[in-house]
Amino acid sequence: MRLTAAEPPALPEVDLGSVQAPYRTLVEQALVQANAQANDVAAVGELCGILLSVNQPEHAAACYRRARALEPSEFRWGYYQAVALEGLGRRAEAVEVLLEIKPAAGGYAPYYVRLGDLLREQGRTEESAAELEGAVEMQPDLASAYSALGKLQSEQELWADAIASLEKAVALDKNYAAARYALGLAYRKTGETEKAKLAFERYQRLKQTEQPSFDPLMDAISALRSDSNMDDTTALTPDQKRAFAEELERSLEVHPELLSAHVNLIALYFQLGDAAKAKQHYDKAVSIDPKNAGAHYNWGSIEMTKGNYAAAEKAYALALESYPRHVGALVRSGLLLEKRGLGDEAEQRYRAALESNPMQRQAHYLLARRLVGKGDFTEAAQHLEETVRIEDELTPRYLRALASTYLRMGRQGDARASLEQAERQARTLGREDIASAVRADLERLPQ
Repeated sequence: MRLTAAEPPALPEVDLGSVQAPYRTLVEQALVQANAQANDVAAVGELCGILLSVNQPEHAAACYRRARALEPSEFRWGYYQAVALEGLGRRAEAVEVLLEIKPAAGGYAPYYVRLGDLLREQGRTEESAAELEGAVEMQPDLASAYSALGKLQSEQELWADAIASLEKAVALDKNYAAARYALGLAYRKTGETEKAKLAFERYQRLKQTEQPSFDPLMDAISALRSDSNMDDTTALTPDQKRAFAEELERSLEVHPELLSAHVNLIALYFQLGDAAKAKQHYDKAVSIDPKNAGAHYNWGSIEMTKGNYAAAEKAYALALESYPRHVGALVRSGLLLEKRGLGDEAEQRYRAALESNPMQRQAHYLLARRLVGKGDFTEAAQHLEETVRIEDELTPRYLRALASTYLRMGRQGDARASLEQAERQARTLGREDIASAVRADLERLPQ
């Protein structure tokens, strides 16, 4: 099963429609970067991590196979591949990978906890006990090691040992919901009903709260998910934004220089109405990395929202100076160029964005709009057809634009079909206002 760098597997092909809306841009950019640098293990590893962080375990597992082929000696790639396989329910394969990389695990106790827990699930009791006891000895303050050992002891009906292990787990982390529940079951088995009742009550209060991973390598994966941008966070509800901001602030308490958290907090705080905090995190981000494209892009988007177009254009220029292929900066700076009457320059930006990411819908739409204005309806229709491949809340709008372009080309039947599709989708989305407008468009079409 070990791979060699001579024959690395291909990068995965990801359907962006399967990715949650707040993270699509993050995945898109990582895909573009990894495909452009397919033999650069850093670019490939970042894509793999992002895919794992946004709940794409199948693609992540395939991606980590390439990372391992490119850098077989790196422990992380095998560890993360095993996590992805575990997420797919392919636990036997996960164990096989973990055993392959065991010589490189060293003193990383969470590795032994994961391996021990998976061995327990496979009924390999003695091997499981050896790994979990080793983890406890290696890191005596690791709550997850005691919890996993307690579960194994419970399955063996070693109730006194199980209770001792689980009590140690909740002593180390009083908010550890899973350990509280397992402890309640153990108390019940030994007839300690009052203690069981209290453990279950505590579990009920804790089960909805965020739980620690007890695994720094997995915390690093979660941080990748946080490396989002202004476009990604707009899809979140206000409560989700506040919760996300609180999560990132907690990360900064432990790692004050975590750049991804500062970058995301620029967008989140502005959207939550706290411009001062947004500016604070922008200043911190650029003090850590003056060339960080994400920070400059987010700040440019804030300035653009406020109508400070010159400041926005300057920020986008800084983003593009650091990362000339930054799709968002290319698209938004193109819009600003159009506002200044520089349509040809804007068109170049939109085309550059599509070279960087052929799936960028807004770039297709804005370029199509430019082409319609120039009378090039055929190419405009081709770009608009790309915008309607994904079905979401924006699709009815794009379908109307496509129908209008078809009419200009004399393709009346295609125009009617596009409008009918737009009306259906608008009604499915509960957007009766859009559906009524589309219905009016249909009624104006000649029979």
